[in-house]
Amino acid sequence: YEAISYTCASPVFEDSLTCNGVPRCVTNSLSQALLYFRMQDEERFLWADAPCINQLDDGEASTQVREMLTIYRKARKVLV
Repeated sequence: YEAISYTCASPVFEDSLTCNGVPRCVTNSLSQALLYFRMQDEERFLWADAPCINQLDDGEASTQVREMLTIYRKARKVLV
């Protein structure tokens, strides 16, 4: 996987995407980053914190935040 590091300019979730068949609300900045990094002719496996961490589950969110350094280190590439 490749990890995305992006600026969350606003905590307003005005856009949406489908991740593994599950609809997720995302910020406009993440939506724009995903469109920018999208490859038209091949699959790309991306990790971004907002859709990959259940923000409504405080336990999961705090556990995942502690793991973010490892997540970024193990990524094949970090896209900024």
